[in-house]
Amino acid sequence: MSQDPAKEKETEDLANDTLNNLEEEFSGNSEELEIEDFQEKPTFEKLGVSEEVSNALAAHGWEYPTEIQEKSLPFSLAGKDLAGFAQTGTGKTGAFLITFAEKLIKQRTFHDKKTKHPLALILCPTRELAVQIEEEAQCLLGNLDARTLAVYGGVSIEPQISALKKGVDLVVATPGRLLDLEEQSEIKLSQLKLFICDEVDRMFDMGFSKDVESILSKLPKNIQKLAFSATSDERSRELCEKYLNKPEFVSLNHVELTPETIKQHLIICDNEDKIKLLISLLKAHDPLCAIVFTNTKLVAAWLLLKLEKNNFNAKMISGDLPQNKRTKLITDIKNGDTKILIATDVASRGLHISGVSHVYNFDLPDDASNYIHRIGRTARAGASGESYSFICEDYAHNYESIKKLLGDKLPMASLLDKTSLEGIEDLAKNPYGEEHRTPFLHKETREYTRDSAHRSFEKPSRFASPRKNEYSRNDSFDKKRPERSFDNKRNHRDSSYKNKFGKDSYEKKSFSPLSKKPAAKKGILSKMLSKFFSK
Repeated sequence: MSQDPAKEKETEDLANDTLNNLEEEFSGNSEELEIEDFQEKPTFEKLGVSEEVSNALAAHGWEYPTEIQEKSLPFSLAGKDLAGFAQTGTGKTGAFLITFAEKLIKQRTFHDKKTKHPLALILCPTRELAVQIEEEAQCLLGNLDARTLAVYGGVSIEPQISALKKGVDLVVATPGRLLDLEEQSEIKLSQLKLFICDEVDRMFDMGFSKDVESILSKLPKNIQKLAFSATSDERSRELCEKYLNKPEFVSLNHVELTPETIKQHLIICDNEDKIKLLISLLKAHDPLCAIVFTNTKLVAAWLLLKLEKNNFNAKMISGDLPQNKRTKLITDIKNGDTKILIATDVASRGLHISGVSHVYNFDLPDDASNYIHRIGRTARAGASGESYSFICEDYAHNYESIKKLLGDKLPMASLLDKTSLEGIEDLAKNPYGEEHRTPFLHKETREYTRDSAHRSFEKPSRFASPRKNEYSRNDSFDKKRPERSFDNKRNHRDSSYKNKFGKDSYEKKSFSPLSKKPAAKKGILSKMLSKFFSK
């Protein structure tokens, strides 16, 4: 049925008028919103930072404060206790270094000379973090002639004592070495004006609670205290409430747990396929700098041998590595001499290595918050990065807590297509066999070496082959043992031990730290994971 042409024209004109009105209204509103939403970026001067410190920051390339600095500096510069919670790479270090710089300038203004006793103390859980903060303080506050010193264990204490006697303004310390210096009266905590605890949650996780309490008890009552952490759970807040004086809380963690610039991948695989999967990913990605995380040092050492035998430029860092080796290793990574770093969670907090393009979770972490800290090693300072996490039968149960923490931020896991690994060959074979000795830590040099015998499979001396008429090792026992009963007993022990740990046994069987748990039945991985991914 045809419509009247006049009515059709009238309807068309009405539609055009309505559309034009909507366009005008939308464009007008957008202009108003654009004007209203435009806000000038805050500067350091507007936050109360002095001109001298602002010029030092500008020389370092800092024009505008980050969000954590914008929200925390008004409180810290006013002399209030502060607890700041923000993810890694957001500028927490800059926030408390700026606060120290203002204290330093005021101190020199009133006294008009440099003092011998340190003005501020920064307490941190690891030696790497202490070195990193001290280097950043030197770079950031170099124009202010600030005297800084990092004190930590694992190296000689004499150079640190010598530097303290000459006078320093800022001490960055680990708890153990700081208490050693304090007991020797080489540093007076009662003279401090500012106390900063970085990575406060990690400090207590690593067992430093008694040391921290001892240090806090020696501080003056009116000292300003700042605490910073990457996690803002209830436990961290309780710690800050306990040790700080009516602190102001600043938290950004509710905004974004994982940066959107990190592309996350989760892959369901069997234990036996993990090493080939990692090799295939490393060859495909050819990362400029990558960190591979494991849950234990044993797996990290095993993985180091695997990657080295497969011609990858890899190094390992762990808690018992000598400090000089540790420092050189981090320097090599920053300079690009080492491409792959294998680490336990000791390196997942506080270390800032710029240019990390890929993070691989060879083991899914036991603590869900450590997942955030691990992948946070990449995509620093606005850069982009990728993370790959392997979900195997040993650590699949950790997935549920990570999913609960991140929610929709965690992507769906994908099942490994084993056909993609058909062309991948593991050149290392069994690194724990006779040909490839396991790296063990030498007792005297404290260095990893493959020249040491594989102690796990060496036959102890008490199981040595018996000789006829052998005397007891106890010199006070002069009588000979009955030959028959003695030999039968020793031969029986030798035989049972050889069956279990003998040379033939460990040459033929492939040992792997991944197989320390009972082997899973075929198909149990998919059944075990189905309850996580079916929800």
